[in-house]
Amino acid sequence: MNKLIKISTVLFLSLLYSNSIAEWVFIGEQENGTFFYDPKSIIKNGNERNVAELYNQIPLPDGKKLSFIMNTKYDCKLKRMTILHVKQYSDHMANGAIYKEFESPKIQWNYYNKDSIGYAIHQKIC
Repeated sequence: MNKLIKISTVLFLSLLYSNSIAEWVFIGEQENGTFFYDPKSIIKNGNERNVAELYNQIPLPDGKKLSFIMNTKYDCKLKRMTILHVKQYSDHMANGAIYKEFESPKIQWNYYNKDSIGYAIHQKIC
């Protein structure tokens, strides 16, 4: 059952990686960039939520404006998160060419504090 949920989650969120389908909602800024999430991408499984997130990195010294779409899993009960899949784009808002794509080889949970982007997203999706 868990394997089926994982497969369907990956397939569903893969479709959301098409920027034309996602509806990015601003969640916050930090010194390194701006963060968004797509409320339509949320998949609930007990205390866990999977969500598509977009991160626009501040422009690099050479002028490049990279962005990343991440499939992130949140544990609403234990207030932790892990990134499952990432696509890196050559322009902001997931536009341009895909530079890199990778999946996390294993789950590595990270706890977040109340002044973090992770906590802000947790507040919206849990």
